Amino acid sequence: MKQIVRVFLIFAALIWGPCWAASFVVTSNADNAGAAGMTLRKAIAAANASPGPHTISFAPALAGQTITVSSQYVIDRRGISILGLTDASGRLGITLDATAASPILFAVHASDFSLKRLRIVHVRAFGFWVFAGADANTPSDVSNLSIEGNEFLGDGAEAYSAIPVTIGTAYAYSGAKVTNVEIAGNTFAHFRTTPGKDGGDAVHIHAGGTGSLIQNVVIRDNTFTDSTYPVEIVVDSGSQNRIVGTQIYGNTFENCDQAVNINNIGTFGREALRDNSIEGTLVARNVFQRNAKHVLIYGGVSNATGNSIVGTEIVDNRITDSQGGFGILVAGGSDGATRNRIDGIRIANNTIRDNTNLAIWLLGGIFGSHENSIRNADIVNNLIVGNSAGIALTAGREGSKGNILAGARITNNTIAGNRMSAVEAAADMLNSSGNSIAEVTVANTILWGNEREFSGIDADRVFSSITTSPQFAGANGNVASDPMFVDAAAGDFRLRGGSPAIKAGRTTGAPFDDIECRNRAAPPDIGAFESGAPSACAGPENNFTALWWKPSESGWGINLTHQGAIVFATLFDYGSDGRDMWLVASGLLRQPDGSFSGPLYRPSGPAFDRVPWSSVALSEVGTMTLRFPTASTGSLSYSVDGVSVTKIIQKQFFAFPMPKCVPATSSRAQSSNYQDLWWNSGESGWGINLTHQGNLIFATVFTYDATGRDLWLVASSLGAQSDGSFSGILYRTRGPSFDSASWSPITISPVGTMALRFSSGTAGILDYVYNGVAVRKSIERMVFSAGFPECR
Repeated sequence: MKQIVRVFLIFAALIWGPCWAASFVVTSNADNAGAAGMTLRKAIAAANASPGPHTISFAPALAGQTITVSSQYVIDRRGISILGLTDASGRLGITLDATAASPILFAVHASDFSLKRLRIVHVRAFGFWVFAGADANTPSDVSNLSIEGNEFLGDGAEAYSAIPVTIGTAYAYSGAKVTNVEIAGNTFAHFRTTPGKDGGDAVHIHAGGTGSLIQNVVIRDNTFTDSTYPVEIVVDSGSQNRIVGTQIYGNTFENCDQAVNINNIGTFGREALRDNSIEGTLVARNVFQRNAKHVLIYGGVSNATGNSIVGTEIVDNRITDSQGGFGILVAGGSDGATRNRIDGIRIANNTIRDNTNLAIWLLGGIFGSHENSIRNADIVNNLIVGNSAGIALTAGREGSKGNILAGARITNNTIAGNRMSAVEAAADMLNSSGNSIAEVTVANTILWGNEREFSGIDADRVFSSITTSPQFAGANGNVASDPMFVDAAAGDFRLRGGSPAIKAGRTTGAPFDDIECRNRAAPPDIGAFESGAPSACAGPENNFTALWWKPSESGWGINLTHQGAIVFATLFDYGSDGRDMWLVASGLLRQPDGSFSGPLYRPSGPAFDRVPWSSVALSEVGTMTLRFPTASTGSLSYSVDGVSVTKIIQKQFFAFPMPKCVPATSSRAQSSNYQDLWWNSGESGWGINLTHQGNLIFATVFTYDATGRDLWLVASSLGAQSDGSFSGILYRTRGPSFDSASWSPITISPVGTMALRFSSGTAGILDYVYNGVAVRKSIERMVFSAGFPECR
């Protein structure tokens, strides 16, 4: 594989770096056609007139000046970048006054556009506007948009329909597409809507029309203050539209009304909103404080029917001090919506404190909504303290019927000092009927100092938790004792030595780490905090060497080997014919924003049993990008022959303890954990990924069949043997195409056996039998950069 890495590095050196076809420097702050010098309007016109890419910058002499914009700027040519000025202190030097530019400041009709380091004030309607397929001037496929390091201010503008950034697809178009958008490091302030008017959004992402797609929108490291709807991710018209892979992380939301709103929102009096989906949304590592409501998710509103929100992750956020509203509200349907569903939501590792309403509310349907559902919700490792109430599970209320809430798993949370119930469940509330709630479990959770611990929860559904409720204490491993927090009055809810919560949890369903990234033991502690070790979230740089997957799409995965500033990725998936397919990104380089990206290849080579080995052939099929908002949650975006895919991924956990990988400081010859990428250095082009947890190894070997086509095989449970080896059954799988919108179960066929024997921590022997053909290979850890991992 070293050959692959060298190919990549040469390729990167050739294509990466600035190569502007033309540059235009703005020298005048005037905005009329007859002004002397180069104005911004003239520069944009010149860039539109010739093939790009082009960069438009500003002369240093303009620092501190304002351009009063007389009408909208139109971007018609792909590859235009507008770069403002900053001074030595990082303050923005160019101001655009949009008072007279209504209704749009920048109308973007092209791909590969970036807007950076500008101060934009008095936004009247739309500051940055992309509407794929809207008219003859706007292409139906827009991609690669960047809005970075700007300041958007609504001060002094009339408060109506003011939305500084709106990106979406046209309502009357079929098949429009917007992909790869990054909104990063901006400030948005004072965007309020007038009562009864639209607007008040700072960032509005919407899908409309028929069969449109919005994919891979990244909203990171922004600050939102004093706005009505800072971030809205909505499908708001049409049918069969999809919003996929939105990532909202590292932002601050303060003094806003509804900070993050994810919604299939219909409108009575218009055509029904049908069969749309919002998939794979990540809300991570944000700070929410003093907002009226923090995070709201609706499967459908009004005349929305048959829509879905699937695979949502709300992780590692700090959610505090709501002003009358909820911490997190998840509703299947509202205001008459029917047959919408929310499936697969994970709320994990959040601190939710001092909110004046519920911390977490899962609600099947409300306000006359019927037959909506929420299924498969995991509420894990959260600290829920000082709210009006903790977790509420409600199937239906206010005239709703036939809604379902099923499969809520509440695990390893610390719920303390809330003013009402810690956990409550109800099928029907407030004139509702025929709703149902089922399959609720509470495990490894501390409930302490709340006004009431449980309401509507059956005694046989609570396990290995700390509770003083007579109905639960003493049964199913539950304990009625003081959990012995370090200092609850000072906000420290970790466990003191001698706590009855230590090693009192059950392993079934427990997470592999705690709210502060400590690995959990077996058995784990009760509550959100594992005792003993210091917090592991801060410290040595995260190393991402592991097997990653999407739990709701079992059957594919990606192995990452992280060394220094390079990640080597092998992706195991399926082609359009259902056959196994593996792709390799052997040199994903760390980018300034912390992501890793580079070209993606599909190989062909000699048959797996070929002796002697011959060279492989590589075909570049696209690109791959990995982002890691947290240590154990990330996003995978890649393209294969023009087909783009975005997935939210997490580390795959199958046995205690999950190892933690760090950059090695010495030889790994004595290591007894074998998690890594292994190969035979004399046979470049094949390899085997080992994921080692407890006494099990999960192995994926990537090689070639007799025709030279890529072939991957999996041994998902190689057990430790008495002689120190690991052995088990070898399988081959078939599954849905890598780009399937709806994942279906794979088929698994045993094809042989596999055994691993290690002579040291860095060398071993691989034996496997595939369809009766035996293969033996000497293997060693692959080293391609400094900072190779040691997992322990």
